[in-house]
Amino acid sequence: MGSEAANAILRTVAEPMTVKEIHQFAEVPLSTAYREVNRLAEANLLEERLQLDPIEGRHVNRYVRTFDTIEIRMTDEGIVVQLLS
Repeated sequence: MGSEAANAILRTVAEPMTVKEIHQFAEVPLSTAYREVNRLAEANLLEERLQLDPIEGRHVNRYVRTFDTIEIRMTDEGIVVQLLS
């Protein structure tokens, strides 16, 4: 989440989108979109969904945020990050 591109992508994917759609709506280069989507999916911040494209009739991967809100708190044990739906 430290990059501007990752933040733009996370703001964009409230609904399932392909990487090409993410690239267009988040206004990031396509190669950056692929790289950041993979990184965010590995961190469980994006969920990958295999769906049928009704126009082309083939399966496509769409990505959506796994959370609505991020809560960050400082405790005696350290920093606590919680993803909320």
